[in-house]
Amino acid sequence: MTDLRPPSASVIIPCRNSTRTLGLQLEALARQVDAPPFEVIIADNGSTDDLAGLLDEWRDRLALRLVDAAEHPGAAYARNVGMSRAGADKLLFCDSDDVVARDWVSRGCDALDLVDVYSGPGFRIADGAIGDDLNDVWRRLDRELEPDLPVRAGTMVPWPIILGGNSGMRRTTAWAVHGYDAGLRGDVEDNDLAIRLQDAGLVIASAPGVRIVYRSRTGARQAFRTARSRGASHVSLCARHGIADRSPLLASGRWRSEPIRVAASGCRMLLRPKTRDLEGLASRAGLAIGVYEGQLRKATGRDRVTPAIGAGWEDGVSEQLLRRPILILSPHLDDALFSAAELIRRGTPEVWTVFAGAPNPPITTDWDRSCGFSDSQQALEVRREEDAAAFEGAAARVRRLDHLDGAYTTPERRRRDLTTLIAEVTSWVSAHADSDPIVVLPACAGVPVARPTERNDGRRTELARRAERSPLAPLLAPLRNVKHQHYLRRRRHAQALGLAVNDDHVAVRDAVGEALTGVPGVTLALMEDLPYLWWHPADAAVADIATRWGREIVPLSAVTDRTWKYERIRHYTSQLEVMDREKGRLTQAETLPHRERLWLLASSAQVG
Repeated sequence: MTDLRPPSASVIIPCRNSTRTLGLQLEALARQVDAPPFEVIIADNGSTDDLAGLLDEWRDRLALRLVDAAEHPGAAYARNVGMSRAGADKLLFCDSDDVVARDWVSRGCDALDLVDVYSGPGFRIADGAIGDDLNDVWRRLDRELEPDLPVRAGTMVPWPIILGGNSGMRRTTAWAVHGYDAGLRGDVEDNDLAIRLQDAGLVIASAPGVRIVYRSRTGARQAFRTARSRGASHVSLCARHGIADRSPLLASGRWRSEPIRVAASGCRMLLRPKTRDLEGLASRAGLAIGVYEGQLRKATGRDRVTPAIGAGWEDGVSEQLLRRPILILSPHLDDALFSAAELIRRGTPEVWTVFAGAPNPPITTDWDRSCGFSDSQQALEVRREEDAAAFEGAAARVRRLDHLDGAYTTPERRRRDLTTLIAEVTSWVSAHADSDPIVVLPACAGVPVARPTERNDGRRTELARRAERSPLAPLLAPLRNVKHQHYLRRRRHAQALGLAVNDDHVAVRDAVGEALTGVPGVTLALMEDLPYLWWHPADAAVADIATRWGREIVPLSAVTDRTWKYERIRHYTSQLEVMDREKGRLTQAETLPHRERLWLLASSAQVG
């Protein structure tokens, strides 16, 4: 393709071992009529055939992009990855084993000029009946489905439907519901998307002119298996959304007696051979059994599936975030570039380093010595110079606060510092309240360690405060010291397994996050801490925080430009070797993590 114009649409095709059928689909796309410039994104979901070789045959006729979507099985994940890499606002979806109409792209784009999301029809043809003659397939499609039908605006319905293999939506629409749920089975992923779209107030329009031919496997055995899986998954989906009373299968309660009716139909077919439809009967039987299996799994608690909404949606989401005011709170002079380099490389965030102050008078800690410094004054002078060099030329606006690192502070000073920090962050949020601000906090990866009575944000528990006011406080002081020493032993044990969760990171996360949880309009985000993630990723910590703060998790990730990132972090020469002494993974670009993970913690109102 020599057309260098930016694409008006991105066609997204999930693929897994699809070379047998994909060629005909690519031919159909290459021969589109009246189509605006468009790109085709092939999301490879773990193919073992020669997919790349097939695509090479079409690169002179199509703007093709092959993206890796093999980390998680399923078309939902592959579509999310494809959306994340899309260069256009209009997203069109089709499958690798189907055939789109000759005007599919142009009609899909026209539909998205009128509506935010649409679903189109499909004409079913048995797999073995589709040959290599594209013109013949198109003729059959034109005979069965009328092309010149207008887009019909949708309405709220009890059971919304979208055909995942023939649909389209704008990027902002997909972002409103965070894409597909990659945790679901493949036979209900599009139903789940339709439900979440409608719950978000986005009505699915009907686009009868946007047509496809879809392949189907024939035979009673295949029909039974497919229907059985669909029935079980349908029950699980209804339970997840609490909408069994709206289900076309469950609402009437007829599913309870459906096996009897299926058996009766089978008996009639035996008596009347001319009316025999074994494939249809097998499909009804499979669906009936599947529904019963689904009900049994629900009753025994075996139908629970961990949501993975948005999994695989990487760079595309970051593009949306970059348009909003972003404040990254970096506990120390290196954490922001270690953990959120992509937000800094591609955007213009504000970066506040929280604990960049120097104690007076200077003191010397074991960490200072391990980094080659004589005392805290030298450490802070050198580390500030390193930080300035690391950010030189970046668009981020950097601010270094004078609060004290945990190694230098006292509980009383920590409380004052965090109170001041909360006030300043709250003021920043208020100043950007009209622009959907985002505050990025450390997720607190690392080897977990039990917390002492003295919390990391400097606030004591109610029990501790009562003990301090008690007449027995002088007698309890030695006991508190013993308890603290026990905590230190636990922490040393955790550090023996790798880098333990950093107390300063927890202090920033908990103090600011809890202060902003009830503030409307602000989105909290957690960045996964490097290098701590190498010993213990942040997933469990994020789940715990989301539960505590009553927030919905939206997992995001961005592919890291490791060369750019290393050119920045290499300036932190006092830190790179001591933070990963055994393996030295911070000292070269090739061993940095391939992706940076970020979790949005959105309120229910923001998600819905």
